[in-house]
Amino acid sequence: MRLTNWASTILSLLGEAAILSKAGYSGWNALVPFYGSYLFFKVAGVKKLFGLYCAAVIGIFVCIFGVYTSGSDSLFPVLIILAIALVIIHIFRSIGLAASFELSGGYVLGLILVPVIFYLIIGFSDNIRYYGPGSSTDYSEQNGNDYSEQYNSKNDYSEQYNSKNDFYDRDF
Repeated sequence: MRLTNWASTILSLLGEAAILSKAGYSGWNALVPFYGSYLFFKVAGVKKLFGLYCAAVIGIFVCIFGVYTSGSDSLFPVLIILAIALVIIHIFRSIGLAASFELSGGYVLGLILVPVIFYLIIGFSDNIRYYGPGSSTDYSEQNGNDYSEQYNSKNDYSEQYNSKNDFYDRDF
């Protein structure tokens, strides 16, 4: 179990570093605890949520410390509320990150459910470019892929490959 946690953390940091590099920041900034998170919120265009994120993370650590030192379970409702707040912040950050790269709803869902994999996809894909927060999204020309010309093309290649002899005479 611990090996998968380490692998998930390392892959997540690699993906975040690649995303920050695409956005014009140094990739090593992802390793700096709160500064890397701040830049990630900035890239996603939800920089104002970073204060709430810090408050929720610090609140969770304080509550966990309080539970361990006092032995009381009275702080568990606060922990649950803070965890729900972090999930909501994560959803808004995922929406903002997808919008900054002009990606569709499928990427938003992927960023929410399996962020480690989608950080790597966004960070290392050559077809996904960073447009910045608040960019207008036109899904017909998403990331330079306008497929309408491809499917409405008047080029007919059927004559080129009709002959079986043509297939066997090719040099591969």
